[in-house]
Parts: sequence; structure tokens; C-alpha cells
Amino acid sequence: MIYFDHAATCPMSEKAIDTMTALLKEGYGNPSSQHRLGREAKNALEGARLDVAELFGLSMKNVLFTGSGTEADNIAIMSAYKNRKQSPGHMITTAMEHEAVLKCAEALEKEGVAVTFIAPDKNGVVRAEDILAAVREDTFLVSVMAVNNEVGSLQPLDKIKEGLPESVHFHVDAVQAAGHRPADTYAFADTVAMSGHKFYGPKGVGIFLTRKELEPVIYGGGQERGIRSGTENVPGICAMVEALKEAEARREEDAEHIGHLTSRLREGLAEIDGVTLTVPAADGRITHAMVEGISRDVLLYQLDRRGFALSGGSACQAGAATKSHVLEAMGVDQRNRAPMRLSLGRENTMDEVEAFLNALREIIEGKRS
Repeated sequence: MIYFDHAATCPMSEKAIDTMTALLKEGYGNPSSQHRLGREAKNALEGARLDVAELFGLSMKNVLFTGSGTEADNIAIMSAYKNRKQSPGHMITTAMEHEAVLKCAEALEKEGVAVTFIAPDKNGVVRAEDILAAVREDTFLVSVMAVNNEVGSLQPLDKIKEGLPESVHFHVDAVQAAGHRPADTYAFADTVAMSGHKFYGPKGVGIFLTRKELEPVIYGGGQERGIRSGTENVPGICAMVEALKEAEARREEDAEHIGHLTSRLREGLAEIDGVTLTVPAADGRITHAMVEGISRDVLLYQLDRRGFALSGGSACQAGAATKSHVLEAMGVDQRNRAPMRLSLGRENTMDEVEAFLNALREIIEGKRS
């Protein structure tokens, strides 16, 4: 199987697998326990926290571990809501965020919070001016993703941050950016959400950076500074951090390799009649295109039969019959067209790209015959 779905999840790196396996076998102590096994687990946990803090130039107290990027997004939004100065308050986000943000916004609307959803342009980019113009006296939160998980568009986070009042909590969903883009393009926000399996770590663990004082969201034994209680997944956390360190160490090398493959992929797609690239080149890993005259499910099935794994959009919407909210916000015509998201990784090759282009041509030509 040729894997072109890294934006959904990455295969775990060997370093991450080795780290996780060793701790599953020998590091099974509860980090809150006082005996030797507990202390060893605690040392491993805090060592991982220190590594993350050093990667991002933060103090260890600014690094929390979560169960996912979704959980990190929820913590940021719901904590900001609890900390708001005026009730019911106002938040700003974009119309093309991940459901982890949009569902929180919808939940807060039911509590009386006014929510402004900023629409992107046709290339999937929101204007910083539109975000800043929407700020009100009672605005407590602005939440904008760094890299769109469906089409790969990059958002002007630095311009947004520069124009925001200090009183407004600025949250960034960096799930598709962490380990792939320079930290200084997203990690300056008040809170930042990341997910381990997007940069070759395990599923079920995430990283949450915070420069804000937060209110508890998950109550219990007081782990993770009392913000997110619950016994920590030490093997998963340590494996995730090893994967992140590796991703950061080889980020430029990977970006050059993947960028080279993506350039050829986009060039080849543009040459196929009936295929339209959705946005100009943005994030080097993600390419989105629309294929005329075929349904998404049929296209993905035909590609799967030929040994190619990719998606029709966000992994969280897989199997959903509804249209993509991202493409809808961008004004993309989705009638009788199949969306196709290809996200490449460090292990992919040029031969695989060429094989995919040939397979897609075969499917489209077969459909017309």
C-alpha cells in the first residue's frame, strides 16, 4: 500500500516505537506513586516535558500533556470561556476550523456566547484585517488554525497576534504544523494545540503549550497543573516527544524532500483533464484537488483497489455524506466533483508519485470510456 494520508495520521517512527515499547515493558509505574517505579515514571514524564519546553523556549510549567489535539483545543477554548471578564462574551474563529474548535464554538453559542465565524478567501486564507475588525469590547478569545487540515492553507497568525489586544486570548490549533513548520510561525500564541500522531508519534497523546493562567477543565487528582487531571500516559507521552524531537531535527531535510515530491504531484495533477487543484501551493505536505464527474467514495475505492491510501478531506469527516464545511466556506463548487486530499511523508518516493498519477489517469479515462 502506498500511503498518501499523513495529514490523517503518520506511521510511528522507529525511535517512537522503541521508546514506547521499552516504557510499556519497564516503565509501567504510576507517576503519582511514591515508590521507585513511580519515581522513575515521573522522571521520564518530566524529562519529556523539559524536552518540549526547550524545543519551544518555554518553562516546563508552560507545557501540558493531553490525550489529543482535540482535547488541547477544548481546554484552550473552555478555559478562556471560564476566564472571560464579561458575560456572556464574544469569541472569534474561522469558518474552516477543525471540528474540535467549531463544536466548542457551537456549544458556547448555546450558552449565550456570541461567535463570529470569519470566512476565508477562495484560497482558504483568512484576512488578518477581518479577524481584527471583528474584535469587540467583550471578545475573550480568537482561535485560528496554523495549517488547514483539509486544503493545507497557511493562516497569517503573526499579523493577527500583533493586532490583538493583550486581554484577548489567542489560541492556535497547530496540529498540522507541529514538527513540520518552524516553531516561530505558530508557537508564539497564548495557547497552542498539537497532536502526537501527526508527526510520527503515537495516537492518543497531545501537547498543549500555554502562556496563560488557565481554569481546570478536567477535574480529578490534580495532574498536569490541575488543568487536565488523570493519570498520564507516560509511554505514549515519551514516545510522542521523541518523535517531535526527531521531526524537529530533520524538519528542513523532510520539507525539502516532501516539497520536491509535492511539486511534481501538483504539476502532474494540473496536466490531467478533469482534475483541478483547489488552492495554490501552501503547506508542502498537503495537496487538495477536485475530480470532475465522479463521487468521492467511488474515487477513493478505485484508488484503494490500486494500492493507494488517501482521503477525500478531513479524517474526522471520513464516511460522512455531508459536504465539506471547509470547501463550502471557500466557495468551492462540490456538485458532481470528488474532493481528494493527498498528504505526503518522509518515506514517500518519486516513483510512488508517478505511479499515483498513472493510476488516477487510468481511473478517469476508464470512467469516460
